[in-house]
Amino acid sequence: MRAWILHDVGDFRYGDIPAPRLKEGEALIKIRCAGICSSDVPRVFATGAYRYPIILGHEFAGTVAGVYDEDRYSRWIGKRVGVFPLIPCFKCVPCGRGEYETCRDYGYIGSRRDGAFAEYAAVPVWNLVELPDSVSFEDAAMLEPAAVALHAVKQMNFESAGSAAVIGAGTIGRLIAQWLKIHEVGNVKLIGRDDALPHDADACFEAVGSIDALKNCIISTRPGGQIILVGNPAADFKLERDDYWQILRRQLTLKGLWNSRFPGDWLETARAVETRLLQPGKLITHRYTLSELGQAIVMMRDRSEFRLKVVICPEQDR
Repeated sequence: MRAWILHDVGDFRYGDIPAPRLKEGEALIKIRCAGICSSDVPRVFATGAYRYPIILGHEFAGTVAGVYDEDRYSRWIGKRVGVFPLIPCFKCVPCGRGEYETCRDYGYIGSRRDGAFAEYAAVPVWNLVELPDSVSFEDAAMLEPAAVALHAVKQMNFESAGSAAVIGAGTIGRLIAQWLKIHEVGNVKLIGRDDALPHDADACFEAVGSIDALKNCIISTRPGGQIILVGNPAADFKLERDDYWQILRRQLTLKGLWNSRFPGDWLETARAVETRLLQPGKLITHRYTLSELGQAIVMMRDRSEFRLKVVICPEQDR
């Protein structure tokens, strides 16, 4: 099969490799659409991966081409599916509580094991979400960021929140804003780099991962309000004393967010997409074939074009 393989930082190559060999409990997914996450860009060009060689890509959807144990899993063959990328250990305390997103010894498709920037990927059947024909593969490939956004919104105290600010107008920020509207939060402000800040929001979502965005959240949140931290930091940053004092003096609550809860957030997201309540595919600004992925990720690195979600669809290569 054809795949993009990261051999080392900056060494990202397209070539032919054998298709994955399935292990017990796994399904072979024919990739129909995959999103390029902003976190994939530094993995290729700066920070690297947990191991090499590796196939990146953790936002994807496809069809089940085969299963290891047909006696148990034959019903999955041919199904359209989305894939939860985190693979829990099922042994730690968080896993015992069903809080798989905080597993202490997890695997991860597309960063700790081979992912979706290829024609096929091997994934556990447990991680599959069956989808109806009415859900497009482009929408399905965005289930992962949409579920993360839903998980973020669920951290908010709705009883005391009539207004919310979202710092960061990228894909996750916009999906958070959509979910807030779906959850009937009346006053939602999506704040980009050049937008004016609100004041006294009941809750503020930091969806960038930078010190400036965190400072803007502190400024934008009312005394006694909430800050939900969503953005992945690209580098270390320092919180100055005055900003820390503002957290104390305003009696703010800061809550961290990691990944999404499976299966709950994913099933809710899939239902919202199926009913068109949520339409994540509308955030796609760029579409590439699998062979063009290198071009796409350079565009994202260089910020040479305005973009929100960038996707690849391998079947377009044929």
